[in-house]
Amino acid sequence: TGSDWYISSANRVYADTGAGFEYESWLAALRNGKTFITNGPVVYLSVNGQGPGSEISANPGDHVFVEINWESHYPVRKAEILVNGRSAATQTFQEVSTSGSLKTDVIADSDSWIAARLFSADRDSFAQPMFAHTSPVYVTVGRDGLHKSEAASSFVDAIETSMEWVRKKGKFYTDTQRNEVIDLFREGQDGYREMIGG
Repeated sequence: TGSDWYISSANRVYADTGAGFEYESWLAALRNGKTFITNGPVVYLSVNGQGPGSEISANPGDHVFVEINWESHYPVRKAEILVNGRSAATQTFQEVSTSGSLKTDVIADSDSWIAARLFSADRDSFAQPMFAHTSPVYVTVGRDGLHKSEAASSFVDAIETSMEWVRKKGKFYTDTQRNEVIDLFREGQDGYREMIGG
């Protein structure tokens, strides 16, 4: 079929619907980022007691407590807590680890996001390396950090590369279609430029 929808545990996004499971609660959990993606391991993230998709308020300099827990049929070789895409805590395992936890304190100095991820050199039956990654918990302090302008700048560059591909290699019926796509890219690029004051 060209799809892996039928493979148990393969590249799934799991949503925390709370106490019950209804279609509407599942959609709401997806919309609100109460999720993690995995091809096997199960990973739970807690930031000051709140899970993925939550937003917590903090004052500059506050300590935020972060904890992840996991279980996996396959061995996990590395667990990480990320703050704005950078590792804030890492644990590696030489021996087999099919469950565990990792905890750290993070100092809230600017608005940020916190997530968790797991890696393994072990592969599933389709030869894919095992992984899991949570959606973030958002920490609101009331001031932007350097990471925001750095991320925005990288998106400006990535969109420019994409526009170049559209100009030179993209297949369109007319130049009007091509220009409509480029205009959409420019609109997104302008939004990121505003974030970096450029």
